[in-house]
Amino acid sequence: MFGARKPPWVRKEDFLRTPFNYCDLWCERCQFKHICRVFQREQESKRKWIKQGKDPNSLEYAFEAVRENLEETARLLEKDAKKWGINLDKIENSDYQLLPEPEEFPLYNLAFEFSQKLQKLVDNLRLVPDGADENLILEGIKVISHYQSLIPAKVYRALTSKAEEEEEKKMGIYVLDAETSAFIIIRSLLAIAEVLKNLAHHRPLGVLRKSCFRLAKISLDLAEMIDWEFNLGMI
Repeated sequence: MFGARKPPWVRKEDFLRTPFNYCDLWCERCQFKHICRVFQREQESKRKWIKQGKDPNSLEYAFEAVRENLEETARLLEKDAKKWGINLDKIENSDYQLLPEPEEFPLYNLAFEFSQKLQKLVDNLRLVPDGADENLILEGIKVISHYQSLIPAKVYRALTSKAEEEEEKKMGIYVLDAETSAFIIIRSLLAIAEVLKNLAHHRPLGVLRKSCFRLAKISLDLAEMIDWEFNLGMI
């Protein structure tokens, strides 16, 4: 359920070549991490830091990783620009349009409000009552916490990509980034709904039962909205 998953419209060989394009960023639980170039590169980078006696979990490492990624992106951009005969120094800034603010999208606002409610639930779950299944609660906290911030971010990306792709399709370009983001969102929402239902049925958590069921329903409703908005037919 977690990690990279192949959307129905993606060929198997394309998916296996670039599983990182279809992932929910949960590398530890992904069955494709052994073939994922992004994951392997990150692990190699961490091993180098450890070998140098440095902490790969430090803020210094995070900034260094960002710097290296930006340099690699710039290198690839220059390579492709040269391949297609594009002079990057002569691109007009006037052609660039700023993206709408996230709050301009009603669907994003719903996702963000849902994320905030999930955080409140996680805070309550950390107070484990007597007789409760700690493993069940810990798994619930892990799943909810992982997807809580991912969902609003992916919703925003899907909505902005949709607007861009409508223009691209007029030129015969089909990227499907919006659909891929929506696919990941729906999988995340369904995963959250599943753990919420498990928590709701756990008797020692009776005081949170209604809250868990209510959030599970919201999660499923959001998944249905996303499915309809991007015409995926997953639900």
